[in-house]
Amino acid sequence: MVQTAARLRKRGASVALLDLTALGQNLTPDQWYNGLIGRIGQQLDLEDELESFWNARLHVGPFQRFASAIRDVVLKMRKDRVVIFIDEIDAVRSLPFSTDEFFAGIREFFNRRTVDPELCRLTFCLLGVATPSDLIRDTRTTPFNIGVRVELSDFTVEEASPLAQGLFMDAKKGQQLIGRVLYWTGGHPYLTQRLCQAISKDGAPSPADVDRVCNELFLSHRARERDDNLLFVRERMLRNEADLAALLLLYGKVRSGARVRDDETNPLVAVLRLAGIVRVEGGYLRVRNRIYSEVFDKDWVAESLPGAEMRRQRAAYSRGFRIAGAVFVPLVLLGAFGVYYEFRTNTTPPPAPIFDEKPPAFWASFSSQTMPTGQSGALLIKSGDAGISVLVNNALYGHTEKGGSLEIPVLPAGDYEVRLEKPGFQAVSQRAQVVPDRETRLSFKLSPLTQVAIDNLLFITQTPAGTKVTVDDKVAGITNAEGELSLKVVPGEHDILLEHAGYLPRSLKRPLNVGRNVLEGSMQPDMEGTDLDTALRSNDAAKLREFLSRYPSSKAASQIRGKIEDLEWSKVQDSNDPNQLQAFIDRYPNGKHFAEASRLSDQIVADDVAWRSTMNSSSVETVRSFLEKYPRSRHAGDARSLEILLTDQADISKLLHDYEDSYNHRDVGRLMQIWPACPTVVQSLLKNEQTASSVTLSMKSTVAVKGSSAAVQVIIKKPNSTKTVLFTFKKQNDHWIIDTGSL
Repeated sequence: MVQTAARLRKRGASVALLDLTALGQNLTPDQWYNGLIGRIGQQLDLEDELESFWNARLHVGPFQRFASAIRDVVLKMRKDRVVIFIDEIDAVRSLPFSTDEFFAGIREFFNRRTVDPELCRLTFCLLGVATPSDLIRDTRTTPFNIGVRVELSDFTVEEASPLAQGLFMDAKKGQQLIGRVLYWTGGHPYLTQRLCQAISKDGAPSPADVDRVCNELFLSHRARERDDNLLFVRERMLRNEADLAALLLLYGKVRSGARVRDDETNPLVAVLRLAGIVRVEGGYLRVRNRIYSEVFDKDWVAESLPGAEMRRQRAAYSRGFRIAGAVFVPLVLLGAFGVYYEFRTNTTPPPAPIFDEKPPAFWASFSSQTMPTGQSGALLIKSGDAGISVLVNNALYGHTEKGGSLEIPVLPAGDYEVRLEKPGFQAVSQRAQVVPDRETRLSFKLSPLTQVAIDNLLFITQTPAGTKVTVDDKVAGITNAEGELSLKVVPGEHDILLEHAGYLPRSLKRPLNVGRNVLEGSMQPDMEGTDLDTALRSNDAAKLREFLSRYPSSKAASQIRGKIEDLEWSKVQDSNDPNQLQAFIDRYPNGKHFAEASRLSDQIVADDVAWRSTMNSSSVETVRSFLEKYPRSRHAGDARSLEILLTDQADISKLLHDYEDSYNHRDVGRLMQIWPACPTVVQSLLKNEQTASSVTLSMKSTVAVKGSSAAVQVIIKKPNSTKTVLFTFKKQNDHWIIDTGSL
């Protein structure tokens, strides 16, 4: 960014660099946009012009002021290109208000180029670690469809070659060392330069020394806890809003070599890319470099999964239990022998010992009720050959290694469908029950298709991929990506059930003959189920009602009605509108929110009655009592305004009384405190006791208060005259003084 800005300035462009983290977070929209304009003004030498423009339009919304300042000041005062860099854009996620209009406004600048050619000179460059969905809270606003995305790639061998000059005097030797550096870093800019710097200081002369320095710098336990880049990657992985277990399992698949597509619609893929832990090769995700692969290995994944600490405690307890058992068992045997001896040597056998059947407190803490939901176990697949595809719940996890086995070290506890496939062989499926803190083992044997052909087969075709097939109430397997599945069967009549989410289940009773049997397994889409899922996810009462009108006899009708009531209640409960509340009560007289709605309605009625009584009172204490009793009243704002007005009126009434008293006592000093602008001639008259006389003041009208100024008609009575004078007042340092008046 800095280098690009420098090149643009050399070409005559006006450039401003805005770092959003420098503005702070606890701001109002007005302060935030004002901060942006202020920094643009400082860097483009337009500070006074922009400040004057901003202050002259305080009645306009903050973004409109910002946009107008760019168009009407910056572009008019600078006739060359204007480029505004906005760095650390992910900082907007921490602001207490939505910045959707800011990004939408940038798009509007672009769209208006067709009608306003001046805007063609304006360019915004956004920089940061975020996806559009991170920045835009309103999903209906998508301002990034007009921009150009700048992807940053790691160093290639050619790009990293100049660094070899600092590693070794001999060019060939330097290239060998830089090659070993890239072996570890994969060209990651920070890791590459950091490792090169350490090698240069160490004087490492060989690739083996590069490995040693890399281990000390990044792979050691101390380094993993101190290196800023490794800490960033770790925190970005573990401290995000995504499903942590799902994210770590997805990363585990990538690290194990499974083919995971770079799917921009998958939020978990976005987190991995933004953390910088993966890169894209041929449309698939790969771990970015060997350093990351070593630091964030499968042990780290297992330890970082939810519930890892509980699993470590259980493992520690199990080890302690085994040690205690090694000591306790001999003692039990010795005790048993003693009891047997006493029994044989005494005529009356002793009473049977009483054992406490309750488990120890520590063991009880690991009951099913207290165990975390994120428990996990391991799965070991054994087959007869390498290179066999292993699919878990119809998703490719990996391939068997040399020896025909594949270990899945971490899987959340639960039931899984495991299928093995290999070209030229019959696919085989098994159910696997993964138990917490244990390794579940499955053995498979794949048969060549030539051998399977002579067996009695049921060949199911044309089903949706991933359809579960049940034969005679037993799960037989899952259809593959082509919607096909072959099963060995016993000739005779069988009950076959096909099930798939989003489709209506299909039940068949078919006689199967010796040899090959083909079953066409097409299924009808479950439109009601799909529409139900869409309606429930929408949180839109109109769509929910549309579903009810389309499926009035749906089994989910009561669920839909309940959700409609919840949605309407969420809008009504905070509205403080008695009409809306009453309409809700009338619509749901037997609803689950009826009691709460009635209570709230009664409270609002009582609130309104109390407010009408308070309005008719001129007592500040009455208003304050109302606010204490109804702090969340819909009249609270009016009550606070009335409290301020009554307080100001009382203060001004007292001020007039003090004016009258100081005049009648000829107290010029006190009079000057009340009326600082009192004319000198009036002061002289007051000091002359022969010309001065006593006065009586009374207000002819109610004090009119407007902000920090006020006015009232005052009747001044003297022994020989009466007149009405307009007194004006102003608030100074939180107290009122007379601005203009008369004696």
